[in-house]
Order: sequence, then C-alpha cells, then structure tokens
Amino acid sequence: MSTQVLCVFRLGIAIAVLAVMTSTVRAENGAVAYAQPLADLQIDGDLGDWPNSAERYPIARPLESFDWRDDAYFQVAYAPDGNALYVAVVTTDAVPTGGDGNRNDWQQFDAHLLYVDTVHSPRGSAGWFFAATTNSVANLSDTEGWDPAAVRASESRVEVAVSHSDGQTVYEWRIDADRPLTPGMSIGLDHVLIDTDGEDNDRGIGSWGRFSGKSQRAGRLGDVVLLGEQSTMGTLTGRLRWDSTVTDDDIAGERVRITALGHPELWLNVESDDAGEYRIDIPEGRYCVTPAFPLQGQGARYRVADEVEVCQTVVADAVAEAPELVWTPTPRPVERVPEPGLLFRFDDAAARRLDAFMQENLEHFFVPGASVAIINDGRVVYRREYGVANWLTNTPVRHDHLFDVGSITKPVFAFAVHRLADRGLIDLDRPLHEYLPFDDIADDPRSKLFTARQVLSHRTGLPNWRWQNDSGELDIAFTPGDGFRYSGEGYDYLGRVVEQLTGETLAQVLRREAAEPLGIGQSARFTQSGNWHDLFVTGHSERRAFANQAPTEAHAAYSLNATARDLANVLITWMNRGGGLSEAGYAAMFEQLVSTGDTAGGTDWEQHYGAGPSLYDTPYGRAIGHGGLNWGQVAQMEFYEDHDDGFVVVTNGEEGWRLRDALRQFLVAGLQPDD
Repeated sequence: MSTQVLCVFRLGIAIAVLAVMTSTVRAENGAVAYAQPLADLQIDGDLGDWPNSAERYPIARPLESFDWRDDAYFQVAYAPDGNALYVAVVTTDAVPTGGDGNRNDWQQFDAHLLYVDTVHSPRGSAGWFFAATTNSVANLSDTEGWDPAAVRASESRVEVAVSHSDGQTVYEWRIDADRPLTPGMSIGLDHVLIDTDGEDNDRGIGSWGRFSGKSQRAGRLGDVVLLGEQSTMGTLTGRLRWDSTVTDDDIAGERVRITALGHPELWLNVESDDAGEYRIDIPEGRYCVTPAFPLQGQGARYRVADEVEVCQTVVADAVAEAPELVWTPTPRPVERVPEPGLLFRFDDAAARRLDAFMQENLEHFFVPGASVAIINDGRVVYRREYGVANWLTNTPVRHDHLFDVGSITKPVFAFAVHRLADRGLIDLDRPLHEYLPFDDIADDPRSKLFTARQVLSHRTGLPNWRWQNDSGELDIAFTPGDGFRYSGEGYDYLGRVVEQLTGETLAQVLRREAAEPLGIGQSARFTQSGNWHDLFVTGHSERRAFANQAPTEAHAAYSLNATARDLANVLITWMNRGGGLSEAGYAAMFEQLVSTGDTAGGTDWEQHYGAGPSLYDTPYGRAIGHGGLNWGQVAQMEFYEDHDDGFVVVTNGEEGWRLRDALRQFLVAGLQPDD
C-alpha cells in the first residue's frame, strides 16, 4: 500500500499494541487481546513492517448513543527487551478531516483516543490517555485524579504517525511505558475512534470495549495479555453456582478473576454467560479463579466468602475445565442491629457498638471509607472516620476530607433561596419565567408556570436530567404543581434565576447565603479551589476508583463537597432555627408539599418533600434531611425534630446506600420484617 505520512509526533514513551479478540470472553470491559513481542518498529504510518500474522482486533462497538459506520481494527505488540508498546489502528475513512494543530482538535475532527494502563493494578489504576488527529496530539491523562501514576504521562513519552491512503486512515503509536513490559503480564488498553464525516457533521464514535468514561473510572479498559516468543495457548473454562443455601438468585453475567499462580501480574476479570459458564484463551500455566467482586445476590444481600477459590492447570492446545466455583454466601451482619431508637439513648456503650458495626458493614458492603457524626441534644457527641479515601493509594480518611455529597446541595441551596425570599429578592410563587425565561423548553407553555416553590419541592414535571430521557431532550411530565418528579434540571434552572436576580455567580450566593450562615464556610466547597485536590476523597464502584469530578463552577443541584461535621452543622442550625432565616422561612422550607410514593431506605417510613429537604414520617416524629449520590459517593443527613437528635454518614463507595440503610436501621428503625 502506498502510504503518505502526514504527521509524526514524538511524545517519548512506548505504548502497547492491542490484539484483536479471538474468543467471546468478556473481560474488564468485554474485550481481550494478545500482544506478540516484536523487534523495533518504525513509527511512520506504514504498517508494512508489521507481520502478516499479527492479529487484527475489530473496533466496532458504537459508544453509547453514537453510531459507528466504519470498518476499523487495531493490532498490538511490544518490544521484548524494553518498555515500548506498539499500537496500530486502521479505519476506513472516505473523507478524513484534520485540524490546525491545536491540542483540542480531537473534539472537532477525526481522532483516535488511546488509553493505556501498564500498571494494571487489581485495585484499579487509571493509566494514560492520549488523543491524536492528523495535525495534533495531546496528553489528556487525569493528573489530578485518583492515580498518582497518571502524572508520569506526557507527550514526551509518545510517538505517533498518522497517514491517509486508499480510503483508510492509519494511526501508528509507540508508547514508552514507565515499567518493563515482559511476557506473561496483562495490561489495560482501549480505543475510541471519532469520525466527523456523518450527515450534518454528526459524529460517529466507536470503541473496542464497553463503557464510556474510560479515563474516569477504573476497570473500563480492555485487557491485553503479553505473550512470549515461545508462548503456547490453551483454554480455561469453568462454571459458577451458589451453594444450596441460596435458591432465589441466578448467577448469570457474574465475574470471576483469573490469576496466574505465582505470577500475579497476569490477571483477567471474566464474565460468565447465562448458564454461569466462563471461557478464556490463556497461556499455558496454572491459574486460580476467585470472585471478581464478591458482593452478590438479589439486592446484594450476600457477600461471597473470601476463601472461595478453585485452581486449574492449562496446557497447550487443550481445554482445561476448572472445578465448579461454588459461591458460599456470608449474609449481611444483621445480628448487630439493636432494638429501635438507639440514636435517642446514645452513650459510650452505643458508640462502641457503632464502631464495631461500621467496621463490619464497611467490609461487608465493600465501601472503602466513611465518616459518621451523631447529634444528641443539638450537639455533636460522636464523630469517627473509617477506612481509606482512595482504595488504590490506601490513604486513610481524615477528619478534614471532603466528600461529594451530591444532592444534599439541593436543601443547602434551598436554604439560600429562602433567605433571599425573606428579603423580598424572590417570590417563591411568582412564575420564574418573569425573572428569566427557560429557553431550553420555551416551546412548552407549561414552562411559564414554574415557580421557585415548585422547583424546590420537585413539582415542575421536569426530569432529573434530560440525558436520562430516551430522546435526550427536556420534557414536562405533568402540569406544574400537580405531581412529583425528582428534578435536578429544575434546580439548575432556579440557580440561573438566582444569578440573574443577584447579579452574582451561584458560588458567591451559596457562600454568602448558605455556607457562612450554616457554619460550613471554612471547609465546605462548591467548586475546585485552594488545595481542593488534597482534600477531596475519591469515589469508588466495587472498590475501583472514579475520577474526581469536583466541579469548576457551582451547581444548585449537586456541587457541594463537605465533611460529616459540615453536614452536622447544617442540621444543628436547622434544629435551632438559626442561620438568619426567619420563622416564616423555616415554616416554608419544612412544609410538607408533596408525597413521593417512596419510603426511607431500610424502613417503611413514607417520604415527602418540603421546599428543599426530604421529610419522613417515623415512629419518633418527623425526620428532616436529604441524601446524595454522585460519582461513587453516597451521603445522608437527617434529624428528628421532636428530639434534636440526628445522624450524618458520608461514604466514598457506590454501595454506600446499603451502608446508609443499614445505619438507619442500626440507629433508629431496627430491623424490618423482610430482614
């Protein structure tokens, strides 16, 4: 093939070339490839020096809602005596487009996004992220994320050549890894291709493995096994099942981790099929199979016992069947839940019980870290931190660590709105379009009916977020005021109205009208500022990290990052009807306006909303508070207004809602009949 080399960029590191899947196995993100050792390759966009035997792996998966129209594949290899990883990507491209050499060209033109994780830690490393177009290359690695190794990525470690010929575009890469690449190890790798040749310049986006957000969350890359010159392959198969104590849960689509015995750098997560069977082509050797994430069962009632493991030897050109992996459940530790109402008689003995409960349940539910505060008689009587802020680095949770408390931002913002209403700057029942039209949905006349009170109590009919609709568009489900539909979109609209009325940024308003009067102005953050990176904890899913998504600007619906003590201060201020909000303002904020049809987690308590906070009907009187879930972090704050008692829990695990519900049962509700 005649090749015109359009651009060669030297970035300085060698990156591994991915091989195409030869089996139907679903690994970390559904994709596995195999890399052969090769002598030095010329990075010139001409693949003539790649051997014909190099496997071609299709890049054919449409990413999320985007179409992918083109044939594309990649090949992968590595230097047998060094750190160089080679990757070649070929895609059909009748009308290639390139930019002007700007590092952000990949956002507007044809591009190849390459993700490489040579550390490949089972605890969830991030890897490096590069983007190449015809005229530019960029290091997009998250250097302020959860993985310190990402700072070692740079454009000086990469060399890439891009060429066009005969309706094809070739991206040829060399990445110089920061560790030796040796036979018998596995690494993480993935690709995203962007094509801007669609109708009306509609972009096509294709991927090798499943999932978007590949640089934002550990475990979203495919796997590449590095083979040796003399590597011979066999096949490992096996089957999963629950033991006889579990009769109502299937085991389809669960994952196992396969690790080379004595060589832990070779490991893969493999997903079972509908019959609970798994299969993987792998170099000959002895392997042990364990659950990949042992929190399982319907509603995750069970955790698989840690000692579950089977081992099998794989020989060349043969199928080796591992012994059946029988998952033995360790039920939730409910026996430590006391009689209801412990919160209202909290003493030193209760504190010791709570310590034990938290340690046991953090481990059971695979939540890396948490902080808890207990309020009795309007003051904090207990506060403890548990676990780690980052599962990869093993950094302990500190008292000043800030958790992303997500939607708890909403009642904090609502407090600010009620203060503005006290001063006559906003009328809670005046149509908001009179202050600022909602242009995004102006074609629906019902948008002119929205009021601040309806927004604060989720009665606008707007969705939580437009992208969650199948159409990706805003809609209004009912006449505003006539129903309940939880809506972040409504809160963000009201936030823009507040900015319009005050002439200030939302961050400024939240600082003055909420953070300072609520007593959280010294620590809580609504945006990245100061030493934010040292204070924000990392969110996790299955003890695998999320990128830190601390916002660069404030949002009314979700941008608060705070300590457990901060949230306790919010509750105490509300208990005391303080913070400069009038009695009428508190009455308006705490008035029950709508029932949700739901119950508080772990209970049968009916949930309602006021103009900001959640309200629950409990055997101990009304509870007032709110919860939040964002980027692998879960938080809850609530107080019982007849007692001046309450609790706060903030966690950095996606399963933190299970811990939250268990804690509510432990402190207040006791066990429920279905437990």
